[in-house]
Amino acid sequence: MKRVIIVASIIVLLLAAGMVGMALLGPSPAQADDTSAEAVVIQPGALVSAVKATGQLEARTEVMLGFEINGVVAEVPVERGQAVRAGDLLARLDTAEAELQLAQAEVNLADLKAGTRAEDIAASQAALRNAQVNYEKIAAGSRAEDIAAAEASLRSARASYNDLADGLDEDEITIAAANFRAAEVALQTAQRAYDKVAYADNIGETPQAAELERATIEYESAKSNYNLKASGATKTQLAVGWSQVEQAQAQVDKLKNSPTPEELAMAQAQVDQAQAQLEKLKNGPTATDLAWPRTRLTRPAAAGKGKPDRAGGWHRDRSQHQGGRAARHGGGHSPVRPVGSAH
Repeated sequence: MKRVIIVASIIVLLLAAGMVGMALLGPSPAQADDTSAEAVVIQPGALVSAVKATGQLEARTEVMLGFEINGVVAEVPVERGQAVRAGDLLARLDTAEAELQLAQAEVNLADLKAGTRAEDIAASQAALRNAQVNYEKIAAGSRAEDIAAAEASLRSARASYNDLADGLDEDEITIAAANFRAAEVALQTAQRAYDKVAYADNIGETPQAAELERATIEYESAKSNYNLKASGATKTQLAVGWSQVEQAQAQVDKLKNSPTPEELAMAQAQVDQAQAQLEKLKNGPTATDLAWPRTRLTRPAAAGKGKPDRAGGWHRDRSQHQGGRAARHGGGHSPVRPVGSAH
């Protein structure tokens, strides 16, 4: 019984506390009268929701673009990712070299159409005669006088080398020393005579001055000659002398063994080539000769998704292409990377 009384007391206290709170916190009667409600009509609509994420874009379609000729890209009027339409210019090649080739082809075609000139035939006939003369000369072999002259040159080269290798004998050295001594005495005599008139105003015009100059030159020459003969040949001089011997021997061997099969074959090839050139000039240009420059005059047509114009540009079209590099796009417009097989 006592427990029931306690519980009832707690409930009464809680109710009293609630009533006091509502009296303190609840709106006044004036405020309750000012509250108004807004009516809204409920209608169906689209719920917009945005999602941010990172990833790689995949194109729905790939278009292969490429130039049919090699060259240097001179202009790219579009940027990566730019939307383009069919017919837009994507890239342009530098056409300077192509224009030069075109001009040369036009000149060649005009020359072929004009026919062979008489002076061209005459020059070709002269070339044929020279080739035939050269072949006959080679086929005849070396002349006896040519071999004799080469052998004489070989003997001279060997003798010069032997002189260098063996050195000079005592008599030649003695003669060189005597000439050197005589030149020295003559220089001393000329110097004394010059000293006697050295006071003259016109000393440079006197005979003594001229004699002193001549004696000085002879002395220097005799001294150099003596030193050269007394010291003997150097290694460099010996190497040069032996090289001359080898060259002379090679020339003798070549003349004695001429002509070789290779020499005859080369000379015959020159005759055949000159003969063929002469016949070609006499017969005039063939249909093939005329067709080749015309192919150079014709610019290549497009074969891919994109085609070159006469200025070397590349445009996008709807045809199929099997080469080049891909330009990815999706939808009606094409974000194109304007690249091709040009370099």
